[in-house]
Amino acid sequence: MPSLKTAAISAFKQFRDACRKEEGNLRCEVVQRLEQPNQFVTLQIWKDRKSFDAHAGNPAATALRDKLRPMLESPYDERVHLGLSVAPPQPTPSGRPTYVVTHVDVIPPRAGDAVALLGQIADASRKEAANSRFEVLQQTNPQQSFFDRGALAQPQGVRSTRRNAGRNSVP
Repeated sequence: MPSLKTAAISAFKQFRDACRKEEGNLRCEVVQRLEQPNQFVTLQIWKDRKSFDAHAGNPAATALRDKLRPMLESPYDERVHLGLSVAPPQPTPSGRPTYVVTHVDVIPPRAGDAVALLGQIADASRKEAANSRFEVLQQTNPQQSFFDRGALAQPQGVRSTRRNAGRNSVP
């Protein structure tokens, strides 16, 4: 339903704009899945846990959940991550960059190996010309789940798969 999609985009834009003004927010972006345009992700970076906790009770956060509730096809899913290999904060790429998010699960005894390998991948990927950002995050629970995400300045070079789900930023 186009009207629901328009309403969702509007709600996310309002949230993003309010979030960016909050104390301790370093970045807030909203991205929309390419193959399933009814799926959205907010990517937020907070100065510290105290700022993030204050944000959780902020009227903008509760308003977003309230606006989305009648539109949801599945439960609201929030996953908190800690930066594992993150470059210094940079401005959001101009235009509508394509974000690639990859989820990696490893068996707990090999989590240390995964940390080292993902760090190497991040370092190498940051040197690629079309890659404007590359970050590796570790989910706080379970700790053997990792995400890498990159923002590509040249989206025509992206081929999305089920494991590498491409997303465009919401203008």
